[in-house]
Amino acid sequence: MEITLIEAYKDGSISVGKLRELLGFSTRLEVDNWLKNNGLNLDYDQLDLAADEQRHQELRQQGKLKA
Repeated sequence: MEITLIEAYKDGSISVGKLRELLGFSTRLEVDNWLKNNGLNLDYDQLDLAADEQRHQELRQQGKLKA
């Protein structure tokens, strides 16, 4: 089953969220670790980076993150 999931992730037909569900993981970090252990990198592009930077800025403004 894992080989099928790896191939599905590589060709983009399955998301990280679906991987998490099918593998029975409770967090994204578990999926990230599983992908890394299987020689795969995360799909993370400039849009993801911009969204993360915006979210961090929002959390800092809310006092939930320290600068």
